[in-house]
Amino acid sequence: MNRIFILIPLFLLLLSCRQDAVVVSPTAGFLLSISHQVDGKPLLFDTLAYQNAAGEKYSVSRLQYYLSDIRFYAQGKLLFYSDTILYVDATQSASLRWTNIPIAHYDSISYLIGIDSTHNVHDKLWPTMQNVAMEWPQTMGGGYHFLKLEGHWQDVSSLSGFAAHLGTNPYLVHGNLSCSLDARAGIDLKINFVMNVNEWFTHPFIFSFNSDGVYTMGNAKLMQKLAENGADVFSIVP
Repeated sequence: MNRIFILIPLFLLLLSCRQDAVVVSPTAGFLLSISHQVDGKPLLFDTLAYQNAAGEKYSVSRLQYYLSDIRFYAQGKLLFYSDTILYVDATQSASLRWTNIPIAHYDSISYLIGIDSTHNVHDKLWPTMQNVAMEWPQTMGGGYHFLKLEGHWQDVSSLSGFAAHLGTNPYLVHGNLSCSLDARAGIDLKINFVMNVNEWFTHPFIFSFNSDGVYTMGNAKLMQKLAENGADVFSIVP
């Protein structure tokens, strides 16, 4: 009889352990790398090597921006969202890595160039040197620059400067890319985002330094052009 009383509690204990077991769904990893080109050629700084859609030669001396609100979709369903706000300086390498991506076949990615209205508030971001330098003047709405694209362009026989700046909530850039990404358990999948700098001046509006102007900051019409052109500056390359 004593053996019966010993075996029954042991059996119940084992059954309880099985019921409490948690099944962990497998996940994958994504590594997003970011690079910059001009019409298929690597971006070089401070060289008058590029020509925009208006036929104007130009160089780039600064390219800085925020990439944020990155979302991964499968058949229109949002499966993964990243709340990281990534500061990008094109003179340096930039990447993001995630390890908790649900297993699925992803067919689109959306993102923002800039910062959403919740975070685009003066002093909201951690006060690093980069974030402080990206602050938008409070007298012009506050928050942060979404983009700083600066350089020089050939004006007849002389060089003139330009500064294509974006900021304030109405001019946040919304981007969406089609993709074909199979997230598999235990595998880090690399995604290459490539920005074509010339697209800022090309589609859907041809931006001319000569006729549109060379300073966009505070100019609603020019910032709207840049924001709409910015929607397709990125592509995914193998």
